[in-house]
Formats: sequence, structure tokens, C-alpha cells
Amino acid sequence: MANASGLLLLDMPWNDFGGPIPTNLGNLRDLKRLGLDENRFGSNKPDDLSFIGSLTNCTNLRKLILSENQFGGVLPGSIANLSSKLEELWLGRNKISGSIPQEIGNLNNLYFLEIIDSMISGSIPESIGKLSKLQQLRIEVNNISGKIPPSIGNITGLSLVSAAENMLEGSIPAELGNCTNLQALYLGNNRLIGLIPEQVIGISSLSTALFLDLNGFTGPIPSQVGNLKNLGALSISGNKLTGELPSALGDCQVLEYLDLHGNFLDGAIPSSLDQLKGIQELDLSQNNLSGQIPEFLGKLPLMRLNLSHNMFEGEVPKVGVFNNISALSVVGKNMKLCGGMQPLHLPACPIKFSKKNKRPFPDKMILLFIILPIVLLFSYQKNL
Repeated sequence: MANASGLLLLDMPWNDFGGPIPTNLGNLRDLKRLGLDENRFGSNKPDDLSFIGSLTNCTNLRKLILSENQFGGVLPGSIANLSSKLEELWLGRNKISGSIPQEIGNLNNLYFLEIIDSMISGSIPESIGKLSKLQQLRIEVNNISGKIPPSIGNITGLSLVSAAENMLEGSIPAELGNCTNLQALYLGNNRLIGLIPEQVIGISSLSTALFLDLNGFTGPIPSQVGNLKNLGALSISGNKLTGELPSALGDCQVLEYLDLHGNFLDGAIPSSLDQLKGIQELDLSQNNLSGQIPEFLGKLPLMRLNLSHNMFEGEVPKVGVFNNISALSVVGKNMKLCGGMQPLHLPACPIKFSKKNKRPFPDKMILLFIILPIVLLFSYQKNL
């Protein structure tokens, strides 16, 4: 195959091919695309990726797609010596270990980098900021540690950053807020700490998702969350957030999914949440929220509502989602709740008397009973 020197495209995905990749593919100097994804190439051995060194001779290579195979060994440093014209690099779902080389910044035409669900370790190199044309960075489900480099803020054209399920540490750099084209940000299930930067939670271009769940973020939810007017899904669950739910959440009117469970949030549910006309899932459980459960929640198109393990009190509404036992949860510390539908097994609410009905007799009747005997007494004495 390496003798087919005029070959421009070698694409054989979604088959059951296996074995090693020949190390002389570099003879295909005009090759623009090599796609071997979703096969069984490699054998989880240290030299599985040795062929990448020969590909550095393919100076016109634009797309290298090796994902979902059985490649093992360390990610070779020669990956950074591939063609400067390389636009897409797919390496995910293999058994590749090692770290992302510092020289990755040499691939300055790269707009898609994907190394997901592998065994990559080390840190995100500072040189990542040199990939000025990068649009999608996907490195989730690995063992990557260290801090997110502030240089990532130099990549202003980023539309997606997914680094969830790693071991990232430190705080989110405020420089990430420079990525004003970002549509989705996934940083969940890491070891990130500190305040959520207002520059990041206020990126108005975010539309698909913002997931910061299962970290160690502290402090309040910044009011800049109201800038996310086009966001579809927001999760900051499983952190250490405090303070009240910001009323600015009501400005996120396109939200379909909102998950804030497992924090230390307090106060009442703000009335502004009645503006979430598209909300389908709302999870506020395992916080310290209090006050009454607002009836407007039953008028929203909720398919799932979890308010359990808070400190709500008063009557549970009986409209909308509150009539669907499989979609509603109010269990736990909400010991002062009452009413609601019968399957909730809550105590009946005490009967409330209106001001008009507080006295068994109207005030005028009481006054009559006091004055009438006095009048009769005077009348009786006069007659005597």
C-alpha cells in the first residue's frame, strides 16, 4: 500500500481490521487523510504508534483519525512533528498513555483535537494556547492533572471544551472568559476549587451546556449567570456553593435542564424562576433551601422535579408536576411540608381561617349583644 505514492485519501473506518499499522506509510507523501477509526488496529503494545513517526513525511496531511482501536503505548512526541497543515487529530478510545507533548503547539492549523477515554496523564501544556485556530478540544475521561493553563484564553475561537472526568486541580482561569465563541464547557468530575469566575459563567455565547458538577467550588453562584440567555443545560451540582439562588437565573429562559443539587444553598426559591418556560428537569435537592414551595413550579413544563432534603415548609401544590408521583421528590429534611397528593403521605395542612371567619359572630353582632342589655336596663328603670 505504501507503494501507491499518489494516494491522497486512505479511509477504512467501521470495519473489523486488526494488526499493526505498517511503518512505511510515510512514503505516501501526498496523503491528505488517514482514517482508521473504529477497527481493531494495534494490540495494546508499547510500539503500536511507532508508525506515526513515518507520517511526519506526509507534509499535506490534514486529517489523522485513529480513534476507537486497540492502540497502546505512550503518545509519541513525534505527534507534534506532523504536518503543519494538520486540521483534525482523533486519538480517543484507545489504550494510549503518556502526556500531551509540550510541542503540540506546533500544529498551528489544528481546529479539532480529540483524545478522549484513554489513559493520558500529565498536565495540559501551556503551549495549547498557540493553537489559535482550535475550535474543539476534547480530552475527557483521562488521568490529566495539574491546572488549566491560562493560555487557553488565547484560543478565542473555541466552541467546545470538554475536560470532564480527569484530575484537574486549582481554579478555573478567568482568561477562559476570553473565549467568547464558546458554546459548550464540560469540566465536571475533577478536583477544581475556588470561586466560579464571573467571566466564565457569564460567557453569553454558551448555548449547549455548562457542566461544572462534582468539583469543590465554593462561594455563591455569580449573578452573571443571567447572561446565559441561550443556554440549554446547566449543572453545578456536587460542589460547596453557598448563598441564595440568584434571581438572575430567571433570565436563562431557554434552560431545559438545571441541576444544583448537593450544595449548601439557602433561602427561598426566587419568584423569577417562573420565567423558565422551557424547563423540563429541575434538581435543587440536598441543599438548605427553605420557605414555601412556590405554586408556579406546577405551571412549568417540568418532567422531573427534585426538592428533597431541604427545609421547605407549608402546603405542597397540587398542579402540574406535583400530580405526578414518579416525577416528584420532596423526601428528606422537609419535615414541615403538608398536603399534596395522597401518595406523598404527608400530614394534612391545618385549616386556615380567613380574617372574616376568625370570630364565630360578626363584630356588629357582638356589639349588639353588649349594647342591647344596657338599653333594656335603662328602659326598665325609666318605666319604674
